[in-house]
Amino acid sequence: MGEKRSPENEFAASFKNMLLHNTWPKTEEEWAKVVSGIKESNQIRGRNVLRDLSDYDLFGYLMNNQVDARHGTDTYKKPSHPSFSNESKYSKPGREGGEWSGTDQRPVFTPSEWMVGEGRLNDTMNYYDWLNALPGETPVEIRDPRVSPPFKNKSIQDYLLGPVNNWKKK
Repeated sequence: MGEKRSPENEFAASFKNMLLHNTWPKTEEEWAKVVSGIKESNQIRGRNVLRDLSDYDLFGYLMNNQVDARHGTDTYKKPSHPSFSNESKYSKPGREGGEWSGTDQRPVFTPSEWMVGEGRLNDTMNYYDWLNALPGETPVEIRDPRVSPPFKNKSIQDYLLGPVNNWKKK
């Protein structure tokens, strides 16, 4: 179980995550690509993307991908990211990331048991409440892994309303 949350602990964890789980550039060419990518990302997104270093391996992403106007891939999400997934290079046994399912039109994210045990379910839900409200974003459904298993690949709404919806179609 994670440490008790306080502003001091949150700051220390954020700072620690900024330093950990980074793919550090080793050559001048890699540094140049990272610096160029940061400048381009700042311009496209209208904000300082270095703020993302506590939750995202920005250097690794920029050395290996083109700058994306929306967001980076799950590959470089750190364990502190609200939607840290099993697609991350930092997901490992005992610290597994959550799982994506659903479709592009209706994505579903289920946090891992590790994330729930760390007290991160509310962080994930709050993050998607904010993100889902942004214009142009595809709404993401969050499943509580403590509730999802009986419904397997169905949302709670689908499980409860499925019989009603099937009846209406007849």
